[in-house]
Amino acid sequence: HTHQTDFTYEGNGLHRWAEILSKGETIFGFVEDFPIIEQQFMMQRNIQCIMVTPIFQGKRWWGILALQRATRELPWNRNDLESLQVIASMFGETLQREDIEANLRQRQQALEILQDITTDALNDTPTQKTLNALAAHLSTLVNADACFITLWDEEAKIPIPTAAYGLLEDVYHTLHPPVSGEQTLTYHALQNQRTILIEDTAHSPYPIPSWEAYPATRALRSMMVIPMLAGTQRMGAALLGFKQPRAFSLPEQRAAEQATQQVALALAKTRLLGTTRRQLSELRVLHNVSLSLTSTLDEETLLKTFTQMVGEAFYSEHFGVLLLDEETNTLELRAAYHQGTLTTDMIGTRFDISKGITGHVIRSGEVYCSGNVPQDSRYVAFNPNVLSEICVPVRAGHRILGVLNAESIRQNAFDKTDERLLSTLAGQLGTALLQVRLFEAERKRRREAETLQQVSTALVSSLDLNEVLHNIMILLQRVIPYDSATIIFLEDDLPRVMASSGYAKDVAIQPPPEVMQRPHIQHLLREKEPVLIADTHSSEASWLHIPGSEYIRSWMGVPLLVQGRVIGWLNIDKKEPHFYTPATMQLALAFASQAAIALENAHLYNELETSYLQTVLALARAMDARDTYTADHSNSLAKMACAIARELHCDSDEIQAIEWAAILHDIGKIGVPDHILRKPGKLNKDEWEIMKRHPDIGAEIIAPVQRLKRVAPIVRAHQEKFDGSGYPRGLRGEEIPLGARILAVVDAYSAITDERVYRKGRSHEEAVAELKRCAGTHFDPRIVEIFLDLIQKRGAL
Repeated sequence: HTHQTDFTYEGNGLHRWAEILSKGETIFGFVEDFPIIEQQFMMQRNIQCIMVTPIFQGKRWWGILALQRATRELPWNRNDLESLQVIASMFGETLQREDIEANLRQRQQALEILQDITTDALNDTPTQKTLNALAAHLSTLVNADACFITLWDEEAKIPIPTAAYGLLEDVYHTLHPPVSGEQTLTYHALQNQRTILIEDTAHSPYPIPSWEAYPATRALRSMMVIPMLAGTQRMGAALLGFKQPRAFSLPEQRAAEQATQQVALALAKTRLLGTTRRQLSELRVLHNVSLSLTSTLDEETLLKTFTQMVGEAFYSEHFGVLLLDEETNTLELRAAYHQGTLTTDMIGTRFDISKGITGHVIRSGEVYCSGNVPQDSRYVAFNPNVLSEICVPVRAGHRILGVLNAESIRQNAFDKTDERLLSTLAGQLGTALLQVRLFEAERKRRREAETLQQVSTALVSSLDLNEVLHNIMILLQRVIPYDSATIIFLEDDLPRVMASSGYAKDVAIQPPPEVMQRPHIQHLLREKEPVLIADTHSSEASWLHIPGSEYIRSWMGVPLLVQGRVIGWLNIDKKEPHFYTPATMQLALAFASQAAIALENAHLYNELETSYLQTVLALARAMDARDTYTADHSNSLAKMACAIARELHCDSDEIQAIEWAAILHDIGKIGVPDHILRKPGKLNKDEWEIMKRHPDIGAEIIAPVQRLKRVAPIVRAHQEKFDGSGYPRGLRGEEIPLGARILAVVDAYSAITDERVYRKGRSHEEAVAELKRCAGTHFDPRIVEIFLDLIQKRGAL
């Protein structure tokens, strides 16, 4: 009768039967042979005769073998009873043998699972993968519906969700640990150092885990929580969950405890091995980092090498070095290692030190470590998957240079070991950075001194004012990088731009007079010292915003001093705010001192040269009065020569040189005696030799004047002839400077048509005929053609 599966002896008034059967004795007889309550039980079931013998499995009463009849016919005898007892005994022995075999199979399976657990726990796979496999083995061992493994954080006194099987496999390790571990099953199991059995979660004296976001876990009705202990080390706990109440037996409990103990011991060994390996790795990396840092003198290379070495060895998820910019109060990301490689993403990004975890570390100077950083209100989430962060200040003495920062998507990924390691590495990096910066500062100082020496040499190499101004603008860029710059001179206490570079063509670079009233310009002129505006857009800046100059964000004004007198200043502009620093300003002042000397020398030379030029012009006018037949011979030649030069599309500088050559071409005749110069007849050989020297004499008179350096070669060659028969060098064709070839044509025309003291001038037609006749021999035929064409078109030039 399968419906009687819940049969109990006491409930049916058969407690006497239970006592007899438990002793191994048999119950045998007709209904009237039994007490009234037992008769009622039999009559309700239409039993007239019954024979019951117990079945024992070893010494344990396992059940009964019962025969019953509804009639009194064919009563049983003693032989039947003995036969029934033999059958019951055989049945019990069979059950015992099968039970032993089942236990052996279960023990073999448990041993195999234990072997798998030990193997997985001791292998060199990541902890997460190892514990996932262990959770699966434990569930299989006791037929659990779910297994959850938590590791105990001894410092924080909280359990860390680590691995799961059956339920929450993919998300369990991402769950946030409780704020306090004292209200957890893991804590109670470790504190009591024994297994917690919860036969029905609906009536548990212990707090049951609440996973509200995962309703499937509510189906668990019973739990077994086994502490993981390795000697005195509290490793964590294994929670086995079952969907049925009272779903585990004592043997299953013992097997699970034994397996969990193996897991704890194996994890302890693995942790010890990992700690030993990490210590060896730390020593190796610290040694290698030390060698690398001491052998590198370039800051960029040092930071990249350091970041790669530390990232590869310890913090492959994300590791970065951020250095402090004290002028802007920002942290700049200088090197980063992400997912197994150096990365340039976000390199150069700046972070305000008033915000975030890194800013907190800079301000406090203390190490920060969090296993659940999103819960920190100071955290700025650039990567929403980050759960753990450690940040350590980089120091050089009492000065904080920056921070080392590591992040992980795992909870509680960092501990005191990481704090000690990163603090040591930060100390090494801080010392190395200080050494590199001292070396770089010394090298920069030497480089600046060398550059200034080169600048000084270059600036004094010319005495031409325009060339000096041009050189200043070029050399300034070598010393002080700029986007635009101007040289301002003071003339009658008003600014005048003498040279500029970097400005757009449509920008008016001449500053308005009101710029002289700005506080920063007044300070520059009054104190005779440079002025720096770090950010022209700052509310504190006295900057005058001129249309077209909106791009200027960083500005320096550097006075040009000559014998304690401000003759002007340098405007130096940059697009980036805070680009220039006080150190840059001092370097600019040193450059400005050299520039001022060069400008003053050029100014003095220009005055001297102007005075000399006036003397030369006076001599030229004297020669005109001495030798010519018209009062304006040289000026007339100049007009004709310039007209030809323009037809030849000469540039303005060359036209000006030809004009000066025409005015001064005969100045060398100052060295020719009057009796030769005014002789009406043909010159003798000696007189002619003296006359032929006048082009060289003229060139030598002009040569000291820098602004006439292009004129002297024309004056020297103005008596050369196209076929090489001229003097003083016998040049031919295009060996003769263009200006001299032009001058030869117009001078010849003038000599033919003008009247002299020793002869009358000839006609225009005769002069034209003579020019045509001598074209290709005495004169450049192309220039003759142009000259004659101009005369024909314009008449007298």
